[in-house]
Amino acid sequence: MNKADKQFVTDLVIALEAAQVMADRFGEETCVTKDFRVSLLRLNNEPALEIVKPRVYRGSALDRYYA
Repeated sequence: MNKADKQFVTDLVIALEAAQVMADRFGEETCVTKDFRVSLLRLNNEPALEIVKPRVYRGSALDRYYA
C-alpha cells in the first residue's frame, strides 16, 4: 500500500468515527461523502461513500430533552 492509499484509509476511518458519534448523538443516520464530509443523511444531496446508522434510535418521547 502506497502513501496515498494509507492517507485515504486514515481519513476515511476518522470520518467514519465522526459519523458514528454524530449518528449516536442525533439518533439519525449520517453519511460520509467523497470528500470525507459528515452530514445527516436526510440533509445530504450528493452520493455517499458510507451510511452510518446510530446504535440507538432516538424516539419522540425523548425530544423534550433535546429541544
